[in-house]
Amino acid sequence: MHALILAAILSYDQTLKEFEVFCSNAEIEVGCPITSETVKPFRTRHEDEARIQVADRYSLGYDCNKVREFQDLKESGIPKLNHLDPAEMQSWSEEKCLIDEDGAKQIATRLFHRLGFDDRLFDPVEVHRYSWQPDEAIADHVLWLPLFWVNWRRKAFHHDSTGGPCVQMDISGTTRKLVNYLDCTHDDIPFFGFTEELQPLQHRTPATNAPPVSPTTATPVERFFEATGIKPPKDWRQQTQATDPPPPTFVQVEDRYLFRLQSDSVREFGDGEQNFTLLAMKRGHASLSNWFGVGTIVTETQAVQIATQFLGRLGFGEQSFCPAEVTEDEAVAMDPVRGALPVSYTVRWVGKRPPSVRSGLPDVVEIGISGATSNLVHYWYAPNTFHY
Repeated sequence: MHALILAAILSYDQTLKEFEVFCSNAEIEVGCPITSETVKPFRTRHEDEARIQVADRYSLGYDCNKVREFQDLKESGIPKLNHLDPAEMQSWSEEKCLIDEDGAKQIATRLFHRLGFDDRLFDPVEVHRYSWQPDEAIADHVLWLPLFWVNWRRKAFHHDSTGGPCVQMDISGTTRKLVNYLDCTHDDIPFFGFTEELQPLQHRTPATNAPPVSPTTATPVERFFEATGIKPPKDWRQQTQATDPPPPTFVQVEDRYLFRLQSDSVREFGDGEQNFTLLAMKRGHASLSNWFGVGTIVTETQAVQIATQFLGRLGFGEQSFCPAEVTEDEAVAMDPVRGALPVSYTVRWVGKRPPSVRSGLPDVVEIGISGATSNLVHYWYAPNTFHY
């Protein structure tokens, strides 16, 4: 079940209690009671979020029924990493560091368990000490900073340096405390949520003369159709089903196109007739029978070219991303007589980040292209999750 609107499920006092429990588990010594008198609330982007500042020092973010973000505004080092002022970075690198990578790992792992995470659900932990190279032309001049990046990736998702659900911590080498925390295990994961939302939509029967989908929901879907050239029927608004608030909202058009909306934009799209994973999920492997033995007419190079056109039409600047990566999607079924399904390609772009700074996850865009029809079959957009 998706997060409910915070105001509907938690009183203000209960919300503050959640933050107090987090600080206790994370071994954060706030130094004052977490009450309405000592916290400062901030306006949030979504209805199901809460962001507060405690004692003018600690920032916490609550989303999807859990504290997802934390920052020690005094010790985090984020302003320094954003400014990259040479004198400031030099001074910071000269501060005494009381731990090494192994020490940071021990501290972070203890907090990881105290916060309720299970090692069995994650890959082995990664630990790196932050560094900065003032001049890219002088490779051996590196400033080692008293700050450590610790990361756990959820199993069974993308295993690269940027994407997928994870838990991140920054451990200060000067205080041996948690100074930054980010839990990305809940959102912006490819097809995460599509599975659970698909069945209710499939079995929902719209009432006769039901009102059309709301403009708030329809507008981003309409923009997506226009950008990608997909032509739904003229009365598609009347034929559309959507989950009830709060966000993210799942929308199904024509019993075929499935969308996930958040922040008034399309975050995920799947064509339930040409995306073989969704098609098999909806109707079983028998529904793939017409596709077995169909030839692949689109090459990998052509798939990248087509996907790049969609990237621009969806409003992204290619110059903001690293070079595209392309993979062939694994077949979800095989017919012993007619052979394999046609190839589909996933083209992936990862946003650029400042060199030598491991801070948050960059923007990621994935576009899936059918090798049989050259059509768009899936889309996923995960905006930068570095909110500090």
